[in-house]
Amino acid sequence: MDNGIHERVLSAAIEGGLLDEETPLAGFVVTSRVRETIDELKQAFPGHFEHMFAAKANSMRRALELVRRCGMGCEVASAGELEQALRAGFAPQQIVFDEPAKTADVLDRVFEAGVHLNIDNFQEFERVRERAAAGTGGMDIGFRINPQVGAGRIDAMSTATASSKFGVALEDDGNREEVIRLYRDNPWLNSLHTHVCSQGCSQELMVAGVRKVTSLAEEINAALGRQ
Repeated sequence: MDNGIHERVLSAAIEGGLLDEETPLAGFVVTSRVRETIDELKQAFPGHFEHMFAAKANSMRRALELVRRCGMGCEVASAGELEQALRAGFAPQQIVFDEPAKTADVLDRVFEAGVHLNIDNFQEFERVRERAAAGTGGMDIGFRINPQVGAGRIDAMSTATASSKFGVALEDDGNREEVIRLYRDNPWLNSLHTHVCSQGCSQELMVAGVRKVTSLAEEINAALGRQ
């Protein structure tokens, strides 16, 4: 926003009682720019793509309601974000749950809500399998894969290095074969997830990560004889 808009927004907030001595801080969003950005995203990736807004970027209910009205789904990474997304009106099938360290209580809530679920590691898979045995209710459930394609410009934000701590490391000995076996033996596994980097990541690196996980998906489909 230019300075003129800043001044008008601040003046309106003060006059409306949104800012005072007891509330010295407030956040403001240019909703028109949010809508424009979402429109640009949909134009760049049309067709069968379903776009998700990361709740960690802005978990205020009004912000989540805005992106929902613009046709976005919601990616959540904590129990609190999940409840906020539900309060904002997202349907369960519009929510993907990605928390990397899920407690038993959180998993119970995820299955109760019926949102899509990404499994972080083989140990967590065992806890998920216990609950999936009672039925998944049409949930999409799959593994988060670390494609191990390297780091972006910001090491701390990179999640696809050889030693990144989240997801199943695809190139570690035996992991690829174990993932394929689990999908073959557990038909309720029906999706894959990958996350290469949060910031400082080149388009080429992100594409490389997607390419490796797409190749894994095709290999799983071939091994199972179905998609």
